[in-house]
Amino acid sequence: MKASDVTIDWLLSRLEGVEGDNGSYMAWCPCHDDVGSTHKGLSITVSGKRILCKCHSPHCRATLTKVIAALEDTSPNGHEPELKVSVTPKTSTAGMAWWVQKTGVARSIWEALGVEEFEGGIAFTFTGETYLKYRKPPKDFGWTQKLGPETPPLWPYPADELPSEISIWEGESDAGTAHAAGLPFAFAVTKGSDTELTEEHFRALADRGVSSVLVGSDTDVPGKAFREEVERAAVSADLDVRVVELERVIDPFSGGKDLNWVWRTAEDQKQFHSLIARATRDAREVDPRMTPEVIGDLVLDEEFFYLPGLLSPGDKAILGGPPKSYKTWVLLDLCRSLSTCTPFMGRDVWTPTSPVNILLIQEEGSLRSWARRLFRLQILDTSFNKHFYTWHRQGFRFTDEAAVSSLIAYMKRREIEVVAFDPLQRMIPGVNENDNTEMAVIWDQVMRMQKAIPTLACVICHHMRKDTEKFALESLRGASRHAGEIDLGIFVEKHPLEQKRFRCRIDGRDVATEMAPGEVFEGSIAIEEDSFKIDAAEFKVTTKSVKKDHTGESLKEVLKIIEAGAHTRTEIKAQLGWADNTVVKYLNMLIEQGILVEEKFGNGRPNVYTIK
Repeated sequence: MKASDVTIDWLLSRLEGVEGDNGSYMAWCPCHDDVGSTHKGLSITVSGKRILCKCHSPHCRATLTKVIAALEDTSPNGHEPELKVSVTPKTSTAGMAWWVQKTGVARSIWEALGVEEFEGGIAFTFTGETYLKYRKPPKDFGWTQKLGPETPPLWPYPADELPSEISIWEGESDAGTAHAAGLPFAFAVTKGSDTELTEEHFRALADRGVSSVLVGSDTDVPGKAFREEVERAAVSADLDVRVVELERVIDPFSGGKDLNWVWRTAEDQKQFHSLIARATRDAREVDPRMTPEVIGDLVLDEEFFYLPGLLSPGDKAILGGPPKSYKTWVLLDLCRSLSTCTPFMGRDVWTPTSPVNILLIQEEGSLRSWARRLFRLQILDTSFNKHFYTWHRQGFRFTDEAAVSSLIAYMKRREIEVVAFDPLQRMIPGVNENDNTEMAVIWDQVMRMQKAIPTLACVICHHMRKDTEKFALESLRGASRHAGEIDLGIFVEKHPLEQKRFRCRIDGRDVATEMAPGEVFEGSIAIEEDSFKIDAAEFKVTTKSVKKDHTGESLKEVLKIIEAGAHTRTEIKAQLGWADNTVVKYLNMLIEQGILVEEKFGNGRPNVYTIK
């Protein structure tokens, strides 16, 4: 009979010991002999036209389908009901019967694994060894000999020849469960999560014929740490490793944490195997997203920028300069540009195509002074600008894990796309700036933020050394780690002779600027009572060396390629074999000369260049 065809009268007439009324009943479970136990395990509830049925005995957990099969003396497949364990009529309090009832694993399996009754409990023996580990109800366990380094790390003791695939679990009950469920030949570690299994142990198992290992543990913190260590050791021994992460399938409020709990609460063996399959991952699985096809598509795609040619999602940038060199003003101009789509430093080529949510964390200066600076931005009208956020002297520290966690949560809620920190020195108390290892804390936390928010770009305001004549990455104060980490460097300094003027240099990976390497441009800065303006639109470029000008020949090459049918930047770059920033430089020159027309389509589609 199908569960949908069962009526409550049909069901109650066939059960024993029925109690209750008004759609709520208890009875003895027909799936096992629980008559005479401390309480009736089967509950029946009528909800509308549905009948909800569940056995609450930990070794059974039968639902309506199994109850019907037991009452009809057949399973849904026409066979005798498949029960995972046989129990005694009364709850056992000691010995093997207690252990069978506690684990839900048949006595025959435990006996085959070498488990014996031992002084009111059970003992896990080791073939050919004198060690003996015992357990007694309710939670007593120990060893018959003093624990020492010679104690076997695995139970059962590994034979000279082993199956090609084995499994290793944190507890003996889990190992027995694995055998009962038909998982790979199972071992338990003998000291729980404190057991040390090294690469040498797994090489010894490989010598015995093992080539693949399934690793599982409890879901608590020690269990996860143990599982990670075992996974690393097994992979280092060149074994195929699969990992069972039970936290994927165990409700954290359920009170369960191990494989045996999943076994005892699963409706049947099929459901158990389904849950384990869901919780298992391959430790050597390669990320399938980075296929050759995907890589090819990424190469051909027009790169998306928050700030065209300079700042992209996921970038790390440094804004550097000597003290009092307009760094914060340049950073504020960047915030205004990103949040309002105005030209950065007055350069039209550096105009965002859409507003960007930016958070500026300022840890220096008085609140009143900071408010005056923000007022000069002229972007505080919330009806106009809903993309600019700022913190002032909230005590953010890269060295504070909790502070970084709070920042990540804040940025996720507000969908922040760019975060800026000013200045770095205030956010790394106690860290030696000259030590690469200690300074790694900054970039480790930046990586943590970008892992939580993959599209996040980070800008850090940092000082340059006062005694340097260079104006580049190597001039940054402190450890050299910064130069290797960042994708973009913006370096500013006051003009040595002219008032209210600054010099700036752009450097980084694949930065598309209109300057050759080593060139420095100049701009003006006007700070008024109620506004400020940075203007490098007509910048003057200075270099340290004179280079032969091949501009005319290069422009002709670009025009020749466009005439031949290449109309996007990617197509032109592919035909010429030039760097992206070089192509952008000459395209912009041709546009400014009125020779080319640039059509912008937006929405991720590439711009098209045609001869006017």
